[in-house]
Amino acid sequence: MKKLAFIVSASLLSLLASACLLTNPVFTITCTAVNITADYGEATVDNTGTGLEVVYVRAYDGYNNQILNIENTFGVGNSITNIDDIFTFTSAPQANPIRFELFSPAGADLPNDTIWYSATGICNGLPDASATNIRTFADGRINNRDAAAPFAVYENAGTYSFYWINDSGEGVLILTVTADDIAQVSESPEENTVIASNEAYGLYFLRLTDGPLQAQAHMSSNGKLYVLIIRDVVAGIYESYEVEP
Repeated sequence: MKKLAFIVSASLLSLLASACLLTNPVFTITCTAVNITADYGEATVDNTGTGLEVVYVRAYDGYNNQILNIENTFGVGNSITNIDDIFTFTSAPQANPIRFELFSPAGADLPNDTIWYSATGICNGLPDASATNIRTFADGRINNRDAAAPFAVYENAGTYSFYWINDSGEGVLILTVTADDIAQVSESPEENTVIASNEAYGLYFLRLTDGPLQAQAHMSSNGKLYVLIIRDVVAGIYESYEVEP
């Protein structure tokens, strides 16, 4: 388990005459959540036209993947004391820094989209996005940061297409897996289960016991096993690593 991290910066970006008002706020970011504490909070701007203030609690990892987006609605003039709320990330962060914001969309008495508060934090053990190649490929492949991967995989409407990268850098379609194929395997099988494969290329596509999809094949360049774990295809969240032969 990754160690919890501490807040490294927090700043009040905007505090208008009408605003999402917090007194003595502290934003603590960990590997799994953001904790908001404050002595006092009050909804003071109607951005809905119905006497309500809508505020979003959002967080992003270093690759700009959204890992939290929670809507909160308060009656204007309503207040609360001794705030101590924990908002758990809906997806695991993949890189530092982790960025948090309290955001209100424009509407009614709020003329512009506004970030009221912002903070950044780190999660020990994650790479620093500024020190990594965030996007090596921009052609829509899932594993878009992995220049040495033996295959590229694309997803469209639940169908996964695998292209083997030959010595010339060109992709050859070697496996197509449909949503129906994937549905044949439980979302949480008792053991890691192969959904489909192309044994001629040593490519295997599996469902892991904790839910994610995994693809793996050996790399012709060094013989290592390339492993790709797809956490959230919509948000582009994945993990990849190489295993010594």
